[in-house]
Amino acid sequence: MGTLALKGTSLSKAFGGIAAVGGVDVELHPGEIVGLLGPNGSGKTTLMSLLAGLVRPDRGRVHLGDRDVTRAAAYSPRRRTIACTLQNPRVFGSLTVRDNLELGLHAKHRRRADAASRIDEALDRLQLTHAGSAFARELSGGQRKLVDLARALVVRPRVLLADEPTAGVSHAGQGLMTASLGQAAKEGAAVLVVSHDLPWTFSLCDRILFLRGGELLVQGTVDEVRNDPRIADAYLR
Repeated sequence: MGTLALKGTSLSKAFGGIAAVGGVDVELHPGEIVGLLGPNGSGKTTLMSLLAGLVRPDRGRVHLGDRDVTRAAAYSPRRRTIACTLQNPRVFGSLTVRDNLELGLHAKHRRRADAASRIDEALDRLQLTHAGSAFARELSGGQRKLVDLARALVVRPRVLLADEPTAGVSHAGQGLMTASLGQAAKEGAAVLVVSHDLPWTFSLCDRILFLRGGELLVQGTVDEVRNDPRIADAYLR
C-alpha cells in the first residue's frame, strides 16, 4: 500500500508475568482507517499504548516513518506527529475547553503562529465552539471525549490512535466522531481505532486487525474479517 506511517514489529508486553501482547506486527498507512477489535482482555488497549509511546515494549520495535521511536515517550519531540485519545479522557477540569486544546497543541508544537486558527478549526469540527470558554469539569463524559479528540486533531497528526472513541458518547456525538476520524484520514492521517462496537467499526474502517489472547488472530478487509468463523468463536470462548 505504499509508504508506511507507523509500524510495530514483534511487539510484546507482559504485566506481572502475564503476557498482554505477544509478538504482534502492525502496519498503518497514510489515509487509511484500521480497526483494532477483540474480546475483553485481548490486548487492544495495550497494543495501542505501545504504538503511542504510553507503554514501552518488553520486545519489539516501533517506527514512525523511517524513524525508530521505540524508546521515545508519548510527548517526546520524536513522536510529535502521533496523537492519541483515551477511553477515559485526561482532560484538565480546571481549564477551559479552549485551554485544553491549546495545552495539547503546545505539548507537541512549542510555538505555533497559527495556534488560534487551529484551535478554532478543531472546535468547529467537533461542534464545541459554543463550549470553548466552559471549564472542562462542567462537561458530560461524552463531551469530554469530544474535547479529547479535538485536542488530538489540533496537532494535525500523521498518525491518530483512538481508544474506544464512541463509548459513552451520545448518538449525535458518535456522528461527529465518525465524521472527524474520516476527515482526518482524508487529510492523510493513518487512523487506528480500538473499539468493541463491531458494526460501527466495520462501517468506518478500511481494514481490521483482530486480537485474541494478545496475539493477532485475523487481519484483512472488513468483509474478510466479518466472514471469518474464528471471530464468532473468539467472542464465545
